[in-house]
Amino acid sequence: MKGLGPLTPVHSSLWHHGFVILCVVALMLNAAAYMLSMVHPLLMHHYAAVDDSCRTGLASSGVAYLIGLFLFGPANNWLVQRYPRGRVCRVAVLGFGLCAVATYLMLCHREFFTWHRFALVRMFTGSFFGLASMVLLGTLVVDKTESWLRTLANHTVAWMLRFGMVLGPVAAIVLQRNVGLPRVCLSAFGLIAVAAVLLTCVWFPFKTPEDDVSRLSSDRFLLDGSLLPFVLTCAGFVVYGFVLMAVSSVMCYVLVLLGFLWVLVLERYLVVTSLSMRQLEVSLLFVVAGGASLLSDGALTAGLLGPGLLGAGIGMTAACSQLLLIERS
Repeated sequence: MKGLGPLTPVHSSLWHHGFVILCVVALMLNAAAYMLSMVHPLLMHHYAAVDDSCRTGLASSGVAYLIGLFLFGPANNWLVQRYPRGRVCRVAVLGFGLCAVATYLMLCHREFFTWHRFALVRMFTGSFFGLASMVLLGTLVVDKTESWLRTLANHTVAWMLRFGMVLGPVAAIVLQRNVGLPRVCLSAFGLIAVAAVLLTCVWFPFKTPEDDVSRLSSDRFLLDGSLLPFVLTCAGFVVYGFVLMAVSSVMCYVLVLLGFLWVLVLERYLVVTSLSMRQLEVSLLFVVAGGASLLSDGALTAGLLGPGLLGAGIGMTAACSQLLLIERS
């Protein structure tokens, strides 16, 4: 019948057209988010010798970004039930792109730049990026994957997000050194724009909304028994955030990427039969050890061992946490 759209396709393989596009979108969005996050340390290096109040302003904008990341979390389930889920993600990506443009304009026209405005823009940046990531990973990937492949699909897209954590800072550092800090924001907007166009190329099946859906809930945000893995994972990313503030070496992030790849190889060739909170805690110790060595004065340790430990720790922490959440869901 005309007007009803195509039937939901059945994909025997994980790597079909729609899933590949979602993986590329996840990589681009996270890379853009970390490119914009690198504005913080690059601004700090520029203003540190001018006024100590700049450090306070940058710190407050970092806190605002963290708050924004979880701002739409309680409303996530209601949004994807009330509105077409593909549209929710596209609107969030659009808002994310507008925040990148706003950051670019504030850096180009310093007369409009204040720390309060910058913190507000960073909060909106975190909120739109957080919403887009939650809908993409928790809803759209599930909709485009058969039930027996969904664990592998979520795991794969999550790794795309982790690779963006490294590629974003590397791109930001290279661009800042060659074309200036405002162009970092403009390049991030370019990635977001391409991701938005790619999202329009994927068709998502219509889902009948549930009755009496609460506007605020923990559904699609926090699962029962997931608080401790969630907190430990966030702690790992906070350590990485401190490293972003202190380290502007391309080689450091390349070594972090090698740590990611090492964990990926272990996951590929070692069969994990069971998971426990102890494994998650050991992974977090890798993160703390790597971050501490990078923030210390030991040049050899920081230059060689620290980034690898940090990458391996973040990879293991995030992967173990995700598998634990899937087991408890």
